[in-house]
Amino acid sequence: MIRRPPRSTQGVSSAASDVYKRQDQIIKYEDKLRDYAKKKLSSIDGFRIVGNSENKIGIFSFTIEDFHYYDLGLLLDAKGIAVRTGHHCTQPLMDKYNLDGTARVSLALYNTEEEVDFFVDSVKNLLNR
Repeated sequence: MIRRPPRSTQGVSSAASDVYKRQDQIIKYEDKLRDYAKKKLSSIDGFRIVGNSENKIGIFSFTIEDFHYYDLGLLLDAKGIAVRTGHHCTQPLMDKYNLDGTARVSLALYNTEEEVDFFVDSVKNLLNR
């Protein structure tokens, strides 16, 4: 006898199936969002994206001139923006780049260009304090 999975797992299975079926659309959207963010972030004086892989996804490690990465995390958090801070378990890489750490923002299929704009405007406001 074949048993049906419990109802609680049926929803997860269905959602995973939907994501798999729409994977090409999701990748295109995330690539577009990544490119949009990179263009906007690259235009900010004092904002440095750390790492520029040819196969980069929508994760940006960054530093901002005259700001400690922990301070960036606190200041952006106060605006409702979640970033990670520190060396991100890549201490040898940080040593290679002569960095103590970075802040990191991650974009995914649930983010929008408006949220990228809000992030960019928030960073600009920090620099203009």
